[in-house]
Amino acid sequence: GSVSQVYRGVHAQTRQAVAIKVLHAYLSDMPGFAERFDREAKTAASLKHRNIVEVLEYGRQDGRCYIAMELLPDGSLRGLLQQRADPGHEWTLPLGVALVYQVAAGLAYAHDRGVFHRDLKPDNVLLKRQGQPGNADYTVKISDFGLVRLAENSMLTVASAATGTPAYLSPEQCEGKELDGRSDLYSLGVMLYEVSTTLVPFTVKTFREAYEKHVHATPPPPRQANRELSPDLERVILRCLAKAPADRYQKAEELMDALE
Repeated sequence: GSVSQVYRGVHAQTRQAVAIKVLHAYLSDMPGFAERFDREAKTAASLKHRNIVEVLEYGRQDGRCYIAMELLPDGSLRGLLQQRADPGHEWTLPLGVALVYQVAAGLAYAHDRGVFHRDLKPDNVLLKRQGQPGNADYTVKISDFGLVRLAENSMLTVASAATGTPAYLSPEQCEGKELDGRSDLYSLGVMLYEVSTTLVPFTVKTFREAYEKHVHATPPPPRQANRELSPDLERVILRCLAKAPADRYQKAEELMDALE
């Protein structure tokens, strides 16, 4: 990615298998980056919740910044979405809603501590399998808290949005406005739309397209794509996708109550 590479490793003392995110070397040469890294990594390490990836250690070695975190080898929500159409990998709407519910629980914890994600998407929702293949339950783990703010401070945000996944940007992100937890809830609403219909509300490839559609266009009704959805679930999805933050759920706990 634009910020780091991820490796599988083993902790020298505990012998625990871990994921090691090593930030690109050129970032460390930017003025003040090391201090910003320490601050964001410390914040990420302070988040202790079953639905957030645990940061085990962070630091710098030979001029490279790294973060060691729990290893989650069962893939991401992105992989699950891509497999859904394959024979033997079908999964039900209740499973998809349950996964989104867990993401909301992790966000509720982080938001209560003043920490916002800013880049929520299926790729950043990692999975821990609890059951057997074909009959699996998953624990959801949100990853990469703090890395987006590092990208912002390194002048990478616009480039990342244009070449990454603009389908999940909130209207206020597209407009460059100050963000709070309601921006994360918009992104989660896009994911809820996706698990419910197999589609995203807006198919966009560039930042310009993202701006035009997230800020100005009305999302197609989810039941238009999936007639089996209940009107209640459609209302929940569309409230998450409201253009104005004041018209969305104001807290992740409210979305959790609605999903229940």
